[in-house]
Amino acid sequence: MIIISGAQIADTPLAWPVESSTVLAEGGVGRFIQDRVRTPDGEVMTREYVRHPGAVGVIAIDEHERVALVRQYRHPVRHRLVEPPAGLLDVDGEDYLVAVQRELTEEAGLAARTWRVLVDLFTTPGMVGETLRIYLARDLSPADAPDGYLSVGEEAHMDIVWATLDDLVTAVLEGRVHNPTLVAGALAGPRSPGRRGAAGLSVFPRHRLDIGAADLWYGLRATVARTDPDRAEADLLRSAGIEGRGLVALSVRSAWDLLLGVLDWPPGSEVLVSAITHPGMVTILREHGLRAVPVDVDLDTLAPSIAALEEARTLRTRGLLVAHLFGGRLDLAPLLDFARRHGLLLVEDSAQAFTGVGSLAPSGADVSLFSFGLIKTASAAGGAVLTVADPALLARLRNAHGRWPRQRSRSYAAKLARTAALRTAHGRWPRQRSRSYAAKLARTAALASFNDPRRFALLQRGCRAARLDLDGMINASTRSFAGGAVMLAKIRRRPAAGLVALLSRRLRRFDAERLAARARLGEELRAGLPAEYRHPGDRLQRRTHWLFPVAAPDPDRLVTELRRRRVDASQGTSNLAAAAAEDGGLPPQAAELMAAIVYLPCYPELGPDGRDRILAALRAASLGADGCPDLARPATAVRTGAAATVRRR
Repeated sequence: MIIISGAQIADTPLAWPVESSTVLAEGGVGRFIQDRVRTPDGEVMTREYVRHPGAVGVIAIDEHERVALVRQYRHPVRHRLVEPPAGLLDVDGEDYLVAVQRELTEEAGLAARTWRVLVDLFTTPGMVGETLRIYLARDLSPADAPDGYLSVGEEAHMDIVWATLDDLVTAVLEGRVHNPTLVAGALAGPRSPGRRGAAGLSVFPRHRLDIGAADLWYGLRATVARTDPDRAEADLLRSAGIEGRGLVALSVRSAWDLLLGVLDWPPGSEVLVSAITHPGMVTILREHGLRAVPVDVDLDTLAPSIAALEEARTLRTRGLLVAHLFGGRLDLAPLLDFARRHGLLLVEDSAQAFTGVGSLAPSGADVSLFSFGLIKTASAAGGAVLTVADPALLARLRNAHGRWPRQRSRSYAAKLARTAALRTAHGRWPRQRSRSYAAKLARTAALASFNDPRRFALLQRGCRAARLDLDGMINASTRSFAGGAVMLAKIRRRPAAGLVALLSRRLRRFDAERLAARARLGEELRAGLPAEYRHPGDRLQRRTHWLFPVAAPDPDRLVTELRRRRVDASQGTSNLAAAAAEDGGLPPQAAELMAAIVYLPCYPELGPDGRDRILAALRAASLGADGCPDLARPATAVRTGAAATVRRR
């Protein structure tokens, strides 16, 4: 037995002597050759083969880690095959890179800025002398076909499709696809099992930033190009169909602060608040001299019950703030009826529920708030859109907004940061600094680089080696503003022109297919949950699974099992928390859920492999568990301590 290893495992060039060579037939692509070949021991053998000019193929991956493919009829095998763009070398000696760039443009209508050789192979070395070089291409952009190119024959009937590399690898291993360019390219791809390695050098990140390199570059260019921010905002509102109903803000919290300042409710007025919300929303209420009254939520609907709202309402109640959570939408109809009966302003926090421009259509709420922050759907690394039902209220908001001066210099900005009024929308709010937004885009680009499972695994290992808190680093990097007066000083700014321009681009180019794929994956995870876990929001009107939370019997054990299977997870992926009452008491349902919650990764790039790892971890972590925390108690308003008290009005 001869065992080889390392560099010995390699093909070597070798040519046995040819006694004679005859062309038996010539075709449009190659020649059918018969050679008489002398072996090393002197025997002469006859071999017939096809002499071939060579070919190229490309695994072209977009910013969402999807591969461009074509479906083409192949007559010799009587199949319509799924293939990457590929083709022949048109002339002897043609450069492989020139040829593959041509094929990508002709077959898929794409160009790429980054190229590297992925793998070389002989397709059928016993019968055909074809050499095939497969490239990896990234940084894609649309491209027109070369002049004179015309699709004929099979190419006239092929279509262009996209799939994740993980799904392609699965299809290869399950025997559902057979094209050699696809098989070799997928298995040699940057996220294939072979590339991950036996040592587990790949970890699925807990969340995948929904922003691509092209978006970041666009935002940076808009930042330095002195884009007119007012014109950019007008273009955004017009293209989104909310001209006359909308306004662009720095963040949802900035919009909330602006709204409260314009409303100017009397000090001590109360706002009923969904018990699970962003803590900053409650902080802003209190900074305006208002009282936040958390109302516990039903864990199946994630909405406060009407009975609990009725119990919590007093003569001082002015508004109701409800949050759509985890990428789902709660039923607004009973909340609208409650608000109308009592003359309350209904504000819906839709920061986690954006599903495309259609989301901005009137919902019945008085004000709707949508976020495009760092980890949100269609992220612009910041920014928010608020839509307002009452034209008079919108006019007041715009009037206040229009009086906020733009920043003129660094010293002026520093002075404004120290002295700007902190209580009303009529204060002097500077425009967000372009330099500040550019820095934020740079940080976003660094974070987005860890969308790749291999890079995330290296980050994880590096933090372990350096004894750094990875959870703390990630959570800190995805939180936009600190709390208290520091937060208020930062949010009371108008968005930079680059931010508005990038947000407009994200809305125009919203990827509905990716959202649908994320929703499907979330439903697959939901269907596979072991009985010990509870997925909050089972009765939501629509679930798109921006986040996928589960209430776990043992959250720490589940996180450990997930990480053992190279899937990162956390209890702190989101900023959400149980809102505390004035005396510090927490709503029991919300508090118990947030104590047991684990956020599972849920994005299309997980593919079947990531989905199966997650479900396996859930099953393993549930073994021996003594049951899930009791999360079935009725919702209550929290006034004093953990229990609600009814106050006379």
